Amino acid sequence: MEKDAYYPVRYQPAADNKALFYTGIIILACIGLVMLFTILTMIIQGEYKGGNPAYQGEVDLGGIIIGLVCCSGVPFAISAFLFFTLRKRKRQIENAKVEWIHFQIINYAKKNKGRLSIADIMINLQISSEEAKKSVEELVIKGILEVLITPSGVIVYGLSGYDQEQATSV
Repeated sequence: MEKDAYYPVRYQPAADNKALFYTGIIILACIGLVMLFTILTMIIQGEYKGGNPAYQGEVDLGGIIIGLVCCSGVPFAISAFLFFTLRKRKRQIENAKVEWIHFQIINYAKKNKGRLSIADIMINLQISSEEAKKSVEELVIKGILEVLITPSGVIVYGLSGYDQEQATSV
C-alpha cells in the first residue's frame, strides 16, 4: 500500500444546517395542511364549486382536484423534497466524519512509528471509545491497520507496511 494513497473527504461540521431545513419542512407542511383543510371545508359546506363559471350550481370535480393539488400538493411535495435532501446530506456528513477520523488515525499512526492503541486515539482525536473502536475495526477490515500484541500482552494496532518492533501479529 502506498503511504499517501488514502485521501479523506473534508469534514465540515458547520455545513450541517438541519435546523433550517426542518423549519422549512414544517412551515411548508403546515401551509399545505391549512390549504387542504380550507378547501375540504369549502367543499363540504358547498362554497367551493370550482373555477369555471359555466358550471354554476354544480360541483366542478376538475377544479377541485386542481385546487387540491396546487394548494396542498405543491407544499407537501416541496417539504418531502427538503426532507429527503436533508437525509441525504446528513448521510454525507456522517460519512465525511468517519473518513476524517480514519485519516486522523492513519496520520497519528505515522507520527507514532506506525503503532497506536484505542486509548491513544481517544486522547489525541478526542472521540469516544465506541467511535475509536469502530474506526479501528473498519481500518483493520480494510487492511490499513493490523492487530498486534506486545510482549507484555497489550493489544496495539500497527499501520500495515511499517516495521513493527517487539510485537506479534494476530
